[in-house]
Amino acid sequence: MTRQLDLLRRPLIRAAGLAASSAVCLAAAAQSAPAPAPAAPVTAPGACQPLYLALETGHLESAPMLVEALHTQGVTATFFSANEKQKNGKTSLDRAWGPWWKARAREGHDTAARTWDRVEWNGDLPGREPRFRMRIHDGAFAGREFTWKGSKYCENLDKSAERLNYYTGKPPLQLFHVEGRASPRLLETAQSCGYKHVNWTPASFLVSKDWIEGKKPYDELTRNALKALPLQPVLLVGTSMWEGHDGWVTGGMLKQFIGHAKALGYCFKPLREHPDYQSWLQEHPYEDKP
Repeated sequence: MTRQLDLLRRPLIRAAGLAASSAVCLAAAAQSAPAPAPAAPVTAPGACQPLYLALETGHLESAPMLVEALHTQGVTATFFSANEKQKNGKTSLDRAWGPWWKARAREGHDTAARTWDRVEWNGDLPGREPRFRMRIHDGAFAGREFTWKGSKYCENLDKSAERLNYYTGKPPLQLFHVEGRASPRLLETAQSCGYKHVNWTPASFLVSKDWIEGKKPYDELTRNALKALPLQPVLLVGTSMWEGHDGWVTGGMLKQFIGHAKALGYCFKPLREHPDYQSWLQEHPYEDKP
């Protein structure tokens, strides 16, 4: 009987030994096999497709929501300011807005000038000295047209830059943007007194019906918008284009755009780092005028 039991046990012992040996081999193989490679990122580390954001100051009621969206997304922008009249009767560069401008500088945003009175070019005048027909949109002479020398145009830019520097304690960038149209001679005149013109692309797609109503996926809307942009664009994201829209919609649309653009491999850089303006800004730092 004992011999019969031994004969029955031997196959079971042999099977258990084989199972244990297999388990050891599998464990060793698992330890020696390389770990699965992580998924490749959308773009190589450190590489991205840069976008640059600019804001103007025509409708500052929307500005707090835009600033909140920028802060949430960790993005800084450049504010181009004239002394524009607001709905509350104040102007964008009067003392009431001083603390607001200082707070923007603390957050890392930059500023740049537009003409103090929002002066629009209406034509060059003949002569060796630069002279222009100018229409004024803000201030005591709003709605009237004058002949201005180039030096007066520069003084109007200087006035905005000086006020921005005073409020923020941070030198403004020696850049500007015209009101409406401009001639090559006007741009040359501004550059001769220290201001380089910035070409920007209005991000008007953000206030389109598709974006406001949100009936299409925002990643699809963002992808389509980015395809239509030039290389390394300076995007104007407000504030005038948001007039008439709910303030929280304003911030929400900008937040959606920034978030989805980042997911598609884009990054948002300060305008001072733009290759078209970086060398100029290094060679032309802001200086107080006498």
